[in-house]
Amino acid sequence: MNTPGVSRVWRRLFITHAAVVVLLTTVFLVATFAAAPEDGVDIGAAVLALPLLPLGLPWSWPALSDPYQFDGLSTLPWIVVTFGPAMLNVLLHGVALMVVSRIRRRRPGDRLVSPSR
Repeated sequence: MNTPGVSRVWRRLFITHAAVVVLLTTVFLVATFAAAPEDGVDIGAAVLALPLLPLGLPWSWPALSDPYQFDGLSTLPWIVVTFGPAMLNVLLHGVALMVVSRIRRRRPGDRLVSPSR
């Protein structure tokens, strides 16, 4: 039941997940730092960043359960605490994908035996 197609699906799913997180984070950071601080809160940037919270679960649960607990932080620590969990999940998924691929390569039953000459 361990087919190469399944491995490709997981790899593509991980790459898609990582691309979405990096894209949303980049757009959020550009929108946040492009606005002048005296203009107040940029609601558009916050709406762009909302999908990053679920992509960071379970690490982003504190920000989802009580979004106002980090209001006292300055901008950069708030961004790290709130949206860093999504990046952490990308990192953890990448490490897990590498470990699984190495384990699959090392299993002797999965190797093809070349015909003897």
